[in-house]
Parts: sequence; C-alpha cells; structure tokens
Amino acid sequence: VDVVLMDDGFQHRRLARDLDLVLIDAARPWGLPAPRVGGAAVCSVLPRGLLREPLGALARADLLMITRADFVSTEQLTELEARLGQVAPRVPVLHAKHAPTGLHAAGEQLELERLRGLEVDLLTGVGNPEAVQATLEELGAVVVEHRDRPDHHAWTAADVEGLGARPVVATAKDRPKLESLTDFSFWTLEVRLVICRGQDLLEGLLRGLPSASATRERAAFHEGLHG
Repeated sequence: VDVVLMDDGFQHRRLARDLDLVLIDAARPWGLPAPRVGGAAVCSVLPRGLLREPLGALARADLLMITRADFVSTEQLTELEARLGQVAPRVPVLHAKHAPTGLHAAGEQLELERLRGLEVDLLTGVGNPEAVQATLEELGAVVVEHRDRPDHHAWTAADVEGLGARPVVATAKDRPKLESLTDFSFWTLEVRLVICRGQDLLEGLLRGLPSASATRERAAFHEGLHG
C-alpha cells in the first residue's frame, strides 16, 4: 500500500496522518440547509446542528476545499470565505465544483443530452439531495418525483414501489444498494470533482508528502537488483 485515503477522518485525533483536507459544501457549509422561510442555516455542533467540532477546529487542517463553489452566488461565496478566514486564517482555501460526466445504465454509457426535456424520477440517499436535483434540472431534465432519503439510507423494495413508468435516476453512491431491489433499470448520474481554483496548492502539498515505506522498499529492491 502506497497511500491510505480516509473519508471523514478529521475527528480521529489518535490516527497519525500526513495531510488533512477538509471539504466544505458551499450550499450547506455547516451541514444543515438554510430555512425555507428565510434566515441563516444553523451553525452548531451536535445535537443542535451537524458539526462534530466547533468551527475553530478547521485551523488544524492543511487545506480547505469549498465544493459546489459554482452552486451559490458570488456574494455567498465571498461571505463563506470570509468566515473561514476568521476561524482558520492560515489555512489555504480551494474552490471546486461537481461536474456531471455522463449517465450509466445497465452497463451502457449514455450522453447527458438524453436528459434534455425528459421527465424522470430521482432517488437520493446523500447529504445534499437538493444539489443532485439542481444538477439534473440544469441538464434539462424535468424531475417529476424526488424520493429523498437520509444520507447512507439502506434502500428497501418499499422505497422504490410504484416507480418505473419514467426513467429513474440515482446517484453512484446509491446504485449498489438499489441494483438488487428493482425489476426495472435505472440511470446513474456520474460526476467528477473539478478544482476551479488552487490546483497548484493541492499539487504542491501532495508532492511534499513523505513517500510510503512500501515505495521506499520497492525502490531499494530495484536498486539492489541493478547492483
């Protein structure tokens, strides 16, 4: 093993690591969405909010990445950066976006253009379901029914009952849990993370990481073979 990449590991304080990269969703920076009736989203630790630590803990990070930076207004993005600058003034901030790359359906790759003007149903069991629907709508799809379940939801047959008359779109995260439940095929929206600002900072930090012991051992073995 050359690299161990751990998700949601920032609070595992006893775990030795070389780099802490914290992702912050611009649409839901503190975990909870803003109220529909107006006002700011709750920014608090559990159980009132969804934060696992106070915001000041971000100062421990090596890098902060604002994801879905294209999902909010310039004013909102500026406000978020200013807040991060207050709590973690010496930590660099990157911008990234989720770029849809295609549709996967029963082993076949479909063009995103297939969604334009098409009525679909949507299944999500992710942290920001509104963003998934917004992405589909930006691609021209008409979301008729959105069955939104909590993040990491264990899908059941009852969750998908009555679907299938229209194309059903799910996330790549939900696909493995859904494949054995349905007697109809569904489409998976595939996305990739694109860094919009700060690619050089990230690459610099990655280049500065110490090489893995396995890498050093292989290099030494190779040198020994060649005398």
